[in-house]
Amino acid sequence: LGCEETYDKSMTSLWDAHEMAYIIQGLITDYKLFGNEKSLDAAVKLGDFILGKFPGVPVNAIKVIDIPFPQHSWALGMDKAMYDLYSVTENPKYIDFARENLNTFGWDYPIVEKSWWPPEGHVYSYLGKCNAQLDFYGIEKDERLLRSSRRALSFLINGEGLLIHGTCGRREC
Repeated sequence: LGCEETYDKSMTSLWDAHEMAYIIQGLITDYKLFGNEKSLDAAVKLGDFILGKFPGVPVNAIKVIDIPFPQHSWALGMDKAMYDLYSVTENPKYIDFARENLNTFGWDYPIVEKSWWPPEGHVYSYLGKCNAQLDFYGIEKDERLLRSSRRALSFLINGEGLLIHGTCGRREC
């Protein structure tokens, strides 16, 4: 594969974008804690690379192994990375990407028990999206951003969501 083709493949692979999101989060944490400007520059470059690969294409349109992957599975942590980028740059393009491409503001799925497929049944996918929505709620007081977190909390406390030792997942579900 040529270099550009390799980048294109990595952007549609299941874990590569997920890992890029965590690299951005780590770089921004380094910048916030230690003032490392090079980390901020690298995070912005990687974030802009991601935005440049998906102009106007919703992440849930990407297929992995011919299965459409909802945005919260394919790009776990990406909306959090976009929030982190916005928090240090105040550039609205990162919020716009989360809203338009990652569906962070419109995401509102029921809890699916005992199944990692569909992705709403995967505890990490679900709670990761809830966490990002709570971050964005700090910017935009949109009550829709609280629905899934409230649903998850109710399920954990009042439903059968917590195991006796305090975790909330059975085989990642």
